[in-house]
Amino acid sequence: MRRIHFVLLASAVAMLGACTTDNGTLSPSERLSATDWRAEFINGAPVAIANPVTLSFNEGNASGRSGCNQYSGNAEHDDRRITFGPIISTKMACVGAGIMETETAYLGALQASRSFAIGPDGALTLSGASTSVRFIPQPRQIRP
Repeated sequence: MRRIHFVLLASAVAMLGACTTDNGTLSPSERLSATDWRAEFINGAPVAIANPVTLSFNEGNASGRSGCNQYSGNAEHDDRRITFGPIISTKMACVGAGIMETETAYLGALQASRSFAIGPDGALTLSGASTSVRFIPQPRQIRP
């Protein structure tokens, strides 16, 4: 009977271990896709609106909220480089200080991004010729 309990316990521990992901063992490209991101700075300015500015990757696509609207588009990346294809978004006009300006700056920065880096603190930085966006990691949301 003890042996059965031990085998069941060992099996449960092994299954739990297989279900967890250690971001330290993932490549930068895998970490990029395994995490959801919330923008903290756009071109050096803090994101100072109440609505979140987010980014998620899923099977060659990027999507999220740009402060007011939802957006999506193609995204290709390896362990350093990234490019975004044309981005489509909903077209709501949001009222509030800085919301539409933040959205315009963010979507422009995404389109101009050519590289990315994930720092030791886990933050993601997208960079282009004259643009950058810094994101902080968020728990991955379940997708349908």
